[in-house]
Amino acid sequence: MPLGRDRAESLLRYIAVARQGRWGIEDPAIVGLLHFEKREFFERWRRSKWCWSTICFEWVFLSGLMWFAMWPGIRSLSPVRWGLHIGLIPILFMTPFYFGYATRSLLSGFKETAMLYPRLLFLFRGGSISETDVWILEHLPQILEPLSLSSGSPIALTGVGFYGPTVVCAMSVVLGMCITGVAVFLQQRRNRLQ
Repeated sequence: MPLGRDRAESLLRYIAVARQGRWGIEDPAIVGLLHFEKREFFERWRRSKWCWSTICFEWVFLSGLMWFAMWPGIRSLSPVRWGLHIGLIPILFMTPFYFGYATRSLLSGFKETAMLYPRLLFLFRGGSISETDVWILEHLPQILEPLSLSSGSPIALTGVGFYGPTVVCAMSVVLGMCITGVAVFLQQRRNRLQ
């Protein structure tokens, strides 16, 4: 029998009363924390009902990203197109994060879910953001936030850090130029051998 909202609220109320009775808690800060925990619980419970949409989103997004990266090879396109496609991968990969998806996954000690994207996001941990990045992130609409199983803003991250949009764009440019250079070199070498 599934746990209904009334039963879950009742359980949380009993836990709160037990905590207050055990510790003699009347402190408003502790009571506020208990209310926060209750809100957080019900928010995660509500979001868990839409877990299937998160799985579908990740499958479509990551498959599309791989397809985009392999497209120059599939169509035998020029080295410049290889550089363009591969160079855009870092910024395209980080776009869902910047638009509010899986923002809590880079917090230290926080496990988003068993989803794949939050685990891959750890490739971009450890950076820092500039004032320009803060301004950009504050003005980006958080349209993908409802797909996350937990809410939060990327600006509020205090964990292991992440690379902001300006650094990721610079990474994309450098990666694209390197891939273009390697692809041009390989194409010229192939032409000389023929």
